[in-house]
Amino acid sequence: MVEKLPSTGSRPSASEIGCDTSDVLVIHNTFRHLYREAPRLVRGASEDGMRTAAVATHLSTVAVMLHHHHQAEDDTIWHKLESRVPACAVHVGQMKAQHRQIAQMLDRQDDAVASWQSSPDHQATERLSEVVNAIGGALGAHLGQEEEQIFPEIERTWTQKEWDAAGAYAQKILGKALPVRTQLIYLGHVLDSQPPEMRRKFQREVLPAPLKLFWLVRGQRLYRAHRLSLYGSPT
Repeated sequence: MVEKLPSTGSRPSASEIGCDTSDVLVIHNTFRHLYREAPRLVRGASEDGMRTAAVATHLSTVAVMLHHHHQAEDDTIWHKLESRVPACAVHVGQMKAQHRQIAQMLDRQDDAVASWQSSPDHQATERLSEVVNAIGGALGAHLGQEEEQIFPEIERTWTQKEWDAAGAYAQKILGKALPVRTQLIYLGHVLDSQPPEMRRKFQREVLPAPLKLFWLVRGQRLYRAHRLSLYGSPT
């Protein structure tokens, strides 16, 4: 079934315009952190065969998360932003091109992960390390450009309801792509990737109360076991 997109609707009135996009920085921080850690994880796991499968699964999960994050932006942001701010067409075109480039890099990551998992020798380890390092570099530049050139224009021309609808759509398609157990585990990565004040704000203002309870009851334990499988240590 095709996922229903948030309605573009008519242009809102001036009194409705204005939104806070700072919640997306939580997601950006998470991807920056995960790809910054990725080369170290690969090299560490190649020296410990017990961790190879866990790291391979982790990298595949992160790729799925990033793919769906970009899909949600492609589906909900670019057309509306261009219609509201025609001068953004050049930047929007750059964002779309960068999404295509990163998608191709994620395909190369999938191939490198499969080769490395079947034979984690020095050559395969270096190839995968280089691939994830390159993704981290391209992604860092892309996220920075979004934060500087795209989100300020959204804050200036969208309503909070429109922004929240785009976020809800992103959560919905990711929720369909990942099991609840996996979502709980990666909530731990989200929290660990934030500066202290941003983490507190996310937990206080963004994280729904049922999910917060589920995290406390079950998620923290799952995340500690997950980190142990990746790093050989739960902390």
